[in-house]
Amino acid sequence: MSKYLTAIPEHDSGWVIFSGDRPVSEGRDLHEAAGKRAGLLVGVPVAQAPSFAIVVPTTDASLLRDMAFAQIEKRGLGQGSAEETIFDYDVIEQAHGQTKLAVHLIDAPLPDDLILPTAAGYLPSPLVRQRIDDGALLWREGRQFAFAIFQNGRLLHSQLLSSSADLGAGTAQELNLLLLSLQGDPVFEDDMPERLLVLTDGLIVDEEARDAFDAKIQLATQYTELRGANKRARLRSPLMPAEILRYRRSKKTVRWVAAGLLLFLIAYFMFGIWTWKRAESAERQIASLERQIATIEPDVAMIQDIEARWAELEPAFDLNWFPVVQLSRITEALPGSGVVIREYETRGRQIFIKGQARDVQLAFRLQEDLQQMPGFERYQWDMPKPAMDSDNTATFQIQGEPIEE
Repeated sequence: MSKYLTAIPEHDSGWVIFSGDRPVSEGRDLHEAAGKRAGLLVGVPVAQAPSFAIVVPTTDASLLRDMAFAQIEKRGLGQGSAEETIFDYDVIEQAHGQTKLAVHLIDAPLPDDLILPTAAGYLPSPLVRQRIDDGALLWREGRQFAFAIFQNGRLLHSQLLSSSADLGAGTAQELNLLLLSLQGDPVFEDDMPERLLVLTDGLIVDEEARDAFDAKIQLATQYTELRGANKRARLRSPLMPAEILRYRRSKKTVRWVAAGLLLFLIAYFMFGIWTWKRAESAERQIASLERQIATIEPDVAMIQDIEARWAELEPAFDLNWFPVVQLSRITEALPGSGVVIREYETRGRQIFIKGQARDVQLAFRLQEDLQQMPGFERYQWDMPKPAMDSDNTATFQIQGEPIEE
């Protein structure tokens, strides 16, 4: 027996909840029938969940879903991309290089009255009804007739008939036309149903109407009050409506948020206790530290003074800061002719150069060469616009500032 209670649509838009063959609840709609029950397996009415069969070339199993979706689009039943369309398929048989598939769809989005957030899963209603092995099945679903074809207990085809009248000659004629159209389909070329099982639950059929139906229909007809759920029905994750998946994700998110909030509150409470216990000890430590700071403040000032003096004396110990070495590098950067250094001065680590160049371009060239000179990587060289003398030479001033590291 299936471990799920099963919700099955009945006549006149009603719903029945089954536990195996036993009805446990009824209602005018799905929500009323389900009540507070969770984990139901919901049979979606054929109007929102048709099935059809196709024959495709036998190929890699990973390509079958794409082939099934191509046929869905060909029939105009797609709801966007393959990821947005809710469908699944069964491999019915494989022979002579051909594979027969039964494709099952569920409309997206489903009407609100079919959305049961706590449902375990959704299937087309013929898959959750009491199964038959072979043949066709006719029953009232809502206010119309639904029709399905089974082969070896597997659903091949299901659709809603346009007739909304009670069983009679008109229904038989519509079924005959449908069967005639299916005969041209390669799927049913050699596998047309030979018998029709009519579920009488919900039907008010007088003898005259039944006789008119039997006289017109081309199949051997049998009437039964068969009710109940398919005990072998199984969940199919590809047929789960997007609305249910979103609900589950949001519910999971809410649980994670609630758990995270609870952990945060516990941690906050524990932190508060720890802080309260540490408060007095911290106050004592702060007072002790303040006394220690007051004691060592003179020593800190002395150390800072010594550090400043060492910074001034550092050029005497670091070759890169030594004025004679720096002057040698400046001389090395001079062009072969056209530039004369008039003054060279250092103030701590700053370098000041005054000179005269044959033209402005030579002055700027000297600045660029100093910037690229090995040993001056830690300097930024700046030069105001050189002054032009009466003899067309340029007087320039270049200042080197150490780059702070």
